[in-house]
Amino acid sequence: MSDHKFDPNQIAVQHLQRCNNQINGYWDEDEFCEVITFNKKLEPELLSSSLGISSVEAENAHWLSLKFALTINPNVQDLPDLLPNQEKETLGELTLVLDENLKVVDENWLIDLNSPHVWAKS
Repeated sequence: MSDHKFDPNQIAVQHLQRCNNQINGYWDEDEFCEVITFNKKLEPELLSSSLGISSVEAENAHWLSLKFALTINPNVQDLPDLLPNQEKETLGELTLVLDENLKVVDENWLIDLNSPHVWAKS
């Protein structure tokens, strides 16, 4: 048995860091956004996961799909009367598809473009 620990949230955090917390080339229904940036640090929270096997030629390819809520913590400086257990605000979702080596091979974003914490350049 391997002693490696698998932390889905850490995989999402690393992916967001590699993206510099922005999305390049995003389609929202009929609208294309060249760049989407966030004015607060995104915190991924695992919503669901699934395993799959796809037949690729003579071999089977295994994959793992991880779906995350993308949340932000309200800034206490902005809202000094905020309670410590105040709910986080969800800005969207991110689905990452990983191969057998836990490398990201696909991603799917669903972002609330109407949020005041999202800046979209069309």
